[in-house]
Amino acid sequence: MALAVDGARAHILRSQLHYAVDAAAIAIGKQMKQRTDAELLALAEKYIRANISPSLLGLTEGFGAGDLTVEMLDGGDDNIKEIRATAKLRTAMLGMLDGASTVDIGKSAMVRREIRGLELALSLDTTGSMDYSSGTAGVTRMQALKSSASDLLDILFDGATSNDKLWVAVVPFTRQVQAKTDTSWVKSSTMTNIPLPIPYSHEHFEWKNEPDFPGGDPFCFGSRTSAGHDDDDVAPSSEGLKFDADYQYWYTYRGFWDNKYQYHVEASTGYLCPEAEIMPLTNVKAEVEAHINTLTPFGGTATDRGAVWGWRAVSENWRGYWDTSDASRPFDGDAPLNTKVVVLMTDGENSYSSSDSELTTICNNMKADGITVVTINFATPTSLYPLYESCASSPDLFFPAPTATQLQSAFEAIALQLSVLRLIQQPKHYNHSYPKPHRQRYPAPTVRLLRSNQITSRHCPTIGPWPIFPIFWRVPIISNPQP
Repeated sequence: MALAVDGARAHILRSQLHYAVDAAAIAIGKQMKQRTDAELLALAEKYIRANISPSLLGLTEGFGAGDLTVEMLDGGDDNIKEIRATAKLRTAMLGMLDGASTVDIGKSAMVRREIRGLELALSLDTTGSMDYSSGTAGVTRMQALKSSASDLLDILFDGATSNDKLWVAVVPFTRQVQAKTDTSWVKSSTMTNIPLPIPYSHEHFEWKNEPDFPGGDPFCFGSRTSAGHDDDDVAPSSEGLKFDADYQYWYTYRGFWDNKYQYHVEASTGYLCPEAEIMPLTNVKAEVEAHINTLTPFGGTATDRGAVWGWRAVSENWRGYWDTSDASRPFDGDAPLNTKVVVLMTDGENSYSSSDSELTTICNNMKADGITVVTINFATPTSLYPLYESCASSPDLFFPAPTATQLQSAFEAIALQLSVLRLIQQPKHYNHSYPKPHRQRYPAPTVRLLRSNQITSRHCPTIGPWPIFPIFWRVPIISNPQP
């Protein structure tokens, strides 16, 4: 009977060690780019010790020296780490047979960080308040944003200049967005017979020839309420789905109207459109960085516009409308090994009273379409947190960032979550596999039931000091051990 107990306990320990080491490997994979090897090893030990009770080893007190050892090895490149753990099981019967009072039970796991397929839209607030101080002396909010976005790109591209599996769009927004296109997005009926504004004192209006920009003309796009598709990703494929055009005069800070005219959509007063245009999906890191570095603070805020145009930047419905180097982009929403993500960053309250409710509708529509929504509140009032937390796909994808340092940490955390962690080595004598991640490819949450040291005679009978565990019983892993 004691031999059966030893065998059952060895099985339970081996199984629990399997899951504990896998949990540790996933944990260090998330921190692989942010911590030293010594810090990663300490993190792995914390996870493994939190998931392995000394009682599983036959100990009546805590772990002694050599009872549970953890090693970390490089897996061949900077994106692979291996964790090895060995536990010494105290035996009841085996020691009588071979003279050994302990048996070593070992487990290893190897984790790889990689991009499997990602279409990412960075919807970035470029309003006038981004020129305010970030809270760090001499650093504006815009400067902090550019630095933090650069860190995100460094993690995602991981030293590569381009990546065929990683495509990034940049969507600068104020109360509207600007995009280079031809008139195919705009209702032809709204582009003729536009009257000049009524001049006031010190003003002068005249029509000027429309400049010919490479790749199309810059249009300012806002709401599409006349078409009834203001909150979705339906493309302007017919006249009824196109945007209204108007001529907009630009207000200058010198206090008079400039005699410059430009197409825009659904606007009624000056300086509504950001100066930087939407940059469609690209897989070239330098292009993304260069575009973000052109951003300048300007105008008011409508985060609903930033959200919906971020969605359109990664929506398959807009394939062929964006000028991308890969005509097959954006991919279909159900394309294998491809995740669509919109990161929405803002630093202030909306200028329009209707924008908050519009944002909620747009976020719900995006999530229903399978888009992963990440939100960042940079130096905003805390009263705005519930709106943006509910907009995000899950509470852990909402990042409040009161300071520039926290903004940097938020972008780094987002980049690490967007990188897929994959266990690439499993011992042959195990048939278990790590739970598959959900569609967004983040590690699936685990359910906490009982730690091994919480098992009592209520749960299983005992012989002497050792409980008799059914061999199919398993202690669930603790996915977030406390220090």
